[in-house]
Amino acid sequence: MKTVRIATAGKRKIEGTMFLPKTSRQRHAGALFLHGWRSDRQKHIVPAQLLAEIGFVSLTVDLRGHGKTGELEPAVSVRDNLRDVLAAYDLLISRDDVDRNCIALAGFSYGGFLAILLAAERKVRWLALRSPALYRDEDLEIPKAEIKRRGLMAFRRRQLSPADCAGLHAAASVQAHVLLIEAEHDRVVPRQQIRNYLKAFQRARSVTHRLIRRANHAMSPEHYRVAVGTLVEWLKATGRGCG
Repeated sequence: MKTVRIATAGKRKIEGTMFLPKTSRQRHAGALFLHGWRSDRQKHIVPAQLLAEIGFVSLTVDLRGHGKTGELEPAVSVRDNLRDVLAAYDLLISRDDVDRNCIALAGFSYGGFLAILLAAERKVRWLALRSPALYRDEDLEIPKAEIKRRGLMAFRRRQLSPADCAGLHAAASVQAHVLLIEAEHDRVVPRQQIRNYLKAFQRARSVTHRLIRRANHAMSPEHYRVAVGTLVEWLKATGRGCG
């Protein structure tokens, strides 16, 4: 485990934690973990460690406006954080011990939305999403903290297609294996939003949908363990040809 600093925009840098496998292969699969809004990279330490144990080089990062750059939160936009995750991805695949054909993205909520946008711009083998958020196109350029929640929730409850917003348009271009984990009692990500995403992943290699009963958006420790276990087993099942 080591701390890394990632140049992202101008002189700005974000921090991450990298976990290295103990196996001696020349090339390993890579995994990038993206946290939710007002969270941090510590939330993904456990799954990052577990993936390192099965042969992944894992990286979990603090998005701009989080962790040591928390003072920037009021001004940070989705586009700003997308630049952060692109920089983190590029750092991960630049390593000599990482196979750039075997990259996993794992994102929760806001991080899930960013993971989808990233997967539309970079090569990804696996895309794992837990309760991925969705935003209107006009929300992407303004500070995230200024997004009007009432109108956003009405948008999320609508039946939408890839033509309706950038998030679903990006999902429609993803060609990875996709895992979508839904929380049964999620009040942040409505069921219709999950349906919209599932319908949008038209070009994915495969789509796996898992519903965790009685779970809410944040998830209890018990439900979180189920979600992490689902991720690990899914990666093992779809990992043929990598590692």
